[in-house]
Amino acid sequence: MEFCGPTIVNLLLSLISFVLLFSSSTWFSIFTYIIWTIIWTFLLNYLCSINWTMLAWFLVLFPFIFLFLFAIFFFELFIAAIFSKNPIPIPTPSITPPYTTPPYTTPSITTPFITR
Repeated sequence: MEFCGPTIVNLLLSLISFVLLFSSSTWFSIFTYIIWTIIWTFLLNYLCSINWTMLAWFLVLFPFIFLFLFAIFFFELFIAAIFSKNPIPIPTPSITPPYTTPPYTTPSITTPFITR
């Protein structure tokens, strides 16, 4: 069985993430990841076999494109917040309690003056 370009790239990325997953995960998640990689590999190879190679490349590269666009968006948002003349105010917690008097008062205890 020959693998097309997107399938090989996906297998290499899966191998790298498998090594990272193997060192810090449970056996069930590793087993699930192996099954998922096999299914995804056969799906990508099937798409290549019916000449839908562009879709296979898109499915392989979409997470990286999305992550790149997401990082640029938040980087621009962060830079805009730093250099804006009217920064977004950060609410500070109030120190005073929401009420001004306690809901109840403690009765004062007085002792009668006892003389002999």
